[in-house]
Amino acid sequence: GVKMKKTAIVVIALFLSINITFAKETSFSQLQQKATNILLNYEQQLTDVETEEEKDLFYKNKKTLEKAVNELQPLINEIKAIKKDTLSNKEKEEIKYLISKFSNLKKISESYIVKDKKIQNIDININKRINFLYSDSNTKNLKEIITKLKETQTNTKLNNFQKFKVLDKIENLIVETTTMPNYCSLGLKINGNIVLLKNYSNKNLDFSSWTNIKKLSSFENHVLALKEDGTVLSFGENRYGECNTANWNN
Repeated sequence: GVKMKKTAIVVIALFLSINITFAKETSFSQLQQKATNILLNYEQQLTDVETEEEKDLFYKNKKTLEKAVNELQPLINEIKAIKKDTLSNKEKEEIKYLISKFSNLKKISESYIVKDKKIQNIDININKRINFLYSDSNTKNLKEIITKLKETQTNTKLNNFQKFKVLDKIENLIVETTTMPNYCSLGLKINGNIVLLKNYSNKNLDFSSWTNIKKLSSFENHVLALKEDGTVLSFGENRYGECNTANWNN
């Protein structure tokens, strides 16, 4: 009787072991297949909006991407939860590949969301900049810039795809330039970003972190920039403390 019990336990244990292994393999295989199918399906549905002028394509792509992310997220979570020591090296590589593809998909989807927000806010941004330009009598080419912006504002009644091009045009308008003869020339874009126009030095100059700028003032060897929040940025020689602007406000 004891021998039969032991044999039964071994058989049951062996049966459970085979079923657990089979379930693991089936589970991973099914998850992998589902995820792969969703990825293939979304790739076939996407249309290149850069070469098409139809306004609905952007939102069709956005919807496709969001749906794919929502469908894939729980599958990827399940795949990540699988214990690595139960997987073969090939399966581990396949998991890495799927996670990488999903991560890329999410990034593309997020870029569409960001672009959509820009489209929705385009009129607000134009109005804000027009009001700022009106309040600053020193801005160069003021009338011409305001005319361009007003034309652009009228053009925002165009379809959403064309609004992207309009937005790019606005954001690349330079409303002011300034020069430090020993360093460089800078341009203040309509969107508040600084662009390096010319570099007269042998240094690697980077102003990409200078954003939300309202006004520039340059001198022989240094430049000051007033930000929207009232703080002041500085760059250049600081022989006499001329760049000590940390406590400056408005």
